[in-house]
Amino acid sequence: MHASDDGAPHGAAAPTAGGARPAPPARSAWLTGPMRRLLLAGAVDWLGTGLLLAASVVYFTKIVGLSAPAVGTGLAVAGVVAMTAALPVGALADRFGPRRVLIGLYLVRAAATLGYLAVSDWWGLVAAAAFRLLGDQATSPLVQSLAAEVATGSDRVRLMAVYRVVVNVAVTVSTPLAGYAIGVGTFPAFAVLLVGNAVAFLATTGVLLRLPPPRPAPRPDGPGTVRVLRDGRLLGLTALDCLLSLWQPLLSLAMPLWVVERTGAPRFTVGVLYAVNTALCILVQVPAGRLSAAPRAAARSYAVVAVLLVATCALFGAAGATDGAFTVVLLAAAVLALTAAEVLQVGASWTLSFALAPEALRSQYLSAFGLGRTAARTLLGPLALTAVVTAPGARGWLLAGAVLAAVAALVPPLLRRFLSATEPRPPGGARA
Repeated sequence: MHASDDGAPHGAAAPTAGGARPAPPARSAWLTGPMRRLLLAGAVDWLGTGLLLAASVVYFTKIVGLSAPAVGTGLAVAGVVAMTAALPVGALADRFGPRRVLIGLYLVRAAATLGYLAVSDWWGLVAAAAFRLLGDQATSPLVQSLAAEVATGSDRVRLMAVYRVVVNVAVTVSTPLAGYAIGVGTFPAFAVLLVGNAVAFLATTGVLLRLPPPRPAPRPDGPGTVRVLRDGRLLGLTALDCLLSLWQPLLSLAMPLWVVERTGAPRFTVGVLYAVNTALCILVQVPAGRLSAAPRAAARSYAVVAVLLVATCALFGAAGATDGAFTVVLLAAAVLALTAAEVLQVGASWTLSFALAPEALRSQYLSAFGLGRTAARTLLGPLALTAVVTAPGARGWLLAGAVLAAVAALVPPLLRRFLSATEPRPPGGARA
């Protein structure tokens, strides 16, 4: 039985002087108005962002006329430039509040997206993409920081899980429009996507402006960035999260290349596997978040994630050595294992990063922590997994599985040290 705010059980009527039976108190809903507005902001954001997820590279190659290697190099350079801004942006959010800085980031993203319309060469791509990627990469940790302001306790992770479901639904709705523009293949068609994405970012700022002003937060003692960079727990957890975030390039890069180039499965299998992954994320992200709601549970989830990624590598490798329907079965099993790793990893990362970040430096800590996932998606993953897919036979998958097995062995002792450092000591000095 849950207790109400005053400690009385729900449904128990308090006595009154006149003996009249008062109306039972209303059961408080966990999803408050500010939480709903944050979810609405995520929906509007990703309805726009989904328009370009699959179309931006095609735009730069087919419309602007850059080569695929030039686009890849330009986006990598822009991504590195954007990553260097993570901590300064986090510091601004700790000083002025994540809501204000998020509004500024959405304005930057809108301007950079419209700037794509004027790109005509490689340098223009790097300049526009650097601002766009800066906004993209900095937004996610600040959304998490804002969630910590509008929710408390375990509701923070629950809110982030619902937010991710909303994001997946929004992307599912908007991505087909990108496919239409790719099919038409004209500048006006892509211009509609770019302008639509920019308008969505501007609309998101309107939603964020309706959020209540933040609660007063304690100011950090001394230079916060120095403290962030010297925190060994943060750096170690970020490195671990980077390796466990390899599910992202496994899904977006390695899986489609492997299916098309190295297996006998029909090419449409790629789309089916993506659809299975998206549908499962929508259905199970919230329940998976409950499994990692406490730091110790999140630590166990990290260990399970590492094992699931090892299984994913083994299943993908085996699919390349089989034929017919059995190949499709192995690929489906690999994506199921990968999806389980995905939903557990993101839920556990929210819990552990919330537990690690001090309130006065929350945005900087979360921004630094988010660099691990960014590095996995944009740097480590593309370099390592391209080599995995192009290696002879299943050797690449065997090597990747061996590395992840080593990570799986290291997760428990590393997280035991993390938990022992973050859990408070009870009176008397002994740990609970």
